[in-house]
Amino acid sequence: MRVVPKQVSVAGVTIKVVRRDLTDIECYGQYDDDKKRITLCTTLRGAKLWGTFRHELLHAALAASGVAYGLPEGVEEVLVRGLENIFFPCYERHLTRKVRQQLAVESQPPKHGSDLHPD
Repeated sequence: MRVVPKQVSVAGVTIKVVRRDLTDIECYGQYDDDKKRITLCTTLRGAKLWGTFRHELLHAALAASGVAYGLPEGVEEVLVRGLENIFFPCYERHLTRKVRQQLAVESQPPKHGSDLHPD
């Protein structure tokens, strides 16, 4: 199983990723822009862990881009959840299948005598 990284770079900014028990505040994860830190609950595993990691990365990206600071209170969370519930499922269902197929084609060895590269 892949392990969530200990740090990530978002728009050139290093974001630390830590795990701690967040059950006392009833949330799966948090992004703290002042500390440049994503905190993920220690109880999370598998898809729930990676989904929460992606959710908090979206918050970090919105903060790094400056978009988060121009949004009225509560709108950032609505935007992040909209991306989670509409965009990512569509991407994962359709685009990734095409990308996997294209990667499979590109990984095939070239035919003998072929020096052409597909564009």
